[in-house]
Amino acid sequence: MKRILFVLMIVSAFIPSLAAQSRETWNINPGWHFMAEADEAVAVDAEADLTGWDLISLPHTMRYFPSDLNGFDTEGRILGWYRRELEVPAAWDGKQLLLVFQGAMQATRLFVNGQAVGSYRVSGYDSFHFDITSFVKTGTNLISVEVDNRETTELPPDGVKRDFILFGGLYRDVELVVTDPVHITFNWDSTQSGIELRFPELNAEKAILDVSTEVVNHSDDLSDISLTTRLVDPAGYAVAEKTGSLKIAAGERARFNQTLPAISTPELWSPDSPALYRVVSIVKRGGKEADRVVTRTGLRTIEWNK
Repeated sequence: MKRILFVLMIVSAFIPSLAAQSRETWNINPGWHFMAEADEAVAVDAEADLTGWDLISLPHTMRYFPSDLNGFDTEGRILGWYRRELEVPAAWDGKQLLLVFQGAMQATRLFVNGQAVGSYRVSGYDSFHFDITSFVKTGTNLISVEVDNRETTELPPDGVKRDFILFGGLYRDVELVVTDPVHITFNWDSTQSGIELRFPELNAEKAILDVSTEVVNHSDDLSDISLTTRLVDPAGYAVAEKTGSLKIAAGERARFNQTLPAISTPELWSPDSPALYRVVSIVKRGGKEADRVVTRTGLRTIEWNK
């Protein structure tokens, strides 16, 4: 009986919770099928016969080679397809669904339920995401991802002399982020997006934290948005907090710039004492929590001199 209960606990960890949360992040690394040089029509067809496809988990490389890398130059740079089913519960109605790729080498195209969502052709080393909200339905959905690692002069570092190997595939985590239409943007959206931390004053006696946070309003209405930024020390106690409010029009973005009250005798980070603080960013729309992001940070300085 204990063994059965243990298995049930593991399975339940992969079932989306129906409890109300302002932001849910689901790792969807398990349960993918992969085939190198697959036909696109098969890859995006929910009813396709998957005979010959490999059942894999991420991270994954599209082709394996011996340690001497013999044959990689002629056979290692290929195109491959990944596909996976994604269950969307009715509780996510009205939420925004963002599919996040922490890394794919090196050009990526995404299809959901056979529809082209978009492509990403910037670099194989970036993190990026696609908004799949309008492409999914309640129930079972098919995610299909083409990863093209063939050599090209259009994407760095191809086109120049290099002394390292570009293994292809979905080589980092893939996550599904479920959040309110009003939420904090990702840092890779633009140079002004996401959360940026600065410490204009930091020493053993005192620390001051400046936080710049971009919030987007994907709802249909002008919204009263508040942002509370809270600094939590390594022991779990809130030691500084600041709240600000802005009106953000539908489809627009706004940036909150906040300076938190100074804290005394901060725990400075060092290799011998790697103390980490947490910056908790809480977005509210109409007084109700819409999004929450936690950023870990160490308090430290670095200096170059003769």
